Amino acid sequence: MACRSSELVVDSRDPEAPTAFWAGFGGAAPTLVVAAVAGPTPGRRRLHIDVDATDRGRDAELQRLLELDPL
Repeated sequence: MACRSSELVVDSRDPEAPTAFWAGFGGAAPTLVVAAVAGPTPGRRRLHIDVDATDRGRDAELQRLLELDPL
């Protein structure tokens, strides 16, 4: 599967601070998303990367994933 990073998502209890800092950079993808969270989330990752298939549409990629053998 060919893909590209589409978003970088960061959880933050104070999303306005990092949003204000990173807003000055703008430009090409990936988009930086700062998601508000109520409090600490032990055991949960605070960062995840979204990717989009570039060699097929969303429906075709979903079908490909559904057809994979489970581990």
